[in-house]
Amino acid sequence: MRATFDECLAITERKNHDYTQGGDNAFKNFELVEYLGVSETAEAIFMRMSDKFSRIATLLKRDGLVTDEKMEDTIKDLINYLAILRAYLGATKNRTPTDFVEKHNNEINWENEKS
Repeated sequence: MRATFDECLAITERKNHDYTQGGDNAFKNFELVEYLGVSETAEAIFMRMSDKFSRIATLLKRDGLVTDEKMEDTIKDLINYLAILRAYLGATKNRTPTDFVEKHNNEINWENEKS
């Protein structure tokens, strides 16, 4: 199990770099949906988890047509989303809606993110 968790952490670190353009806000891509008024961040993370549960349920019954993501990859993604959700809930335990808006108004620079 330790090897699985170590591998999942390494995957998360690499993906976090890609999704946040190397920034230090690990939740940036998930928080975007809240900033845009689509859903709360925790719900967005949970939606990604539900996508993975659905894929696992399908792959338990039959082979998938997408061949570059195996069951093992989907399970690792789910492990990572659970860890991300846990970290997010811990990091935002005392957050208020005003804190969220102020943080993102200072953090998001849409002009620099177009490239």
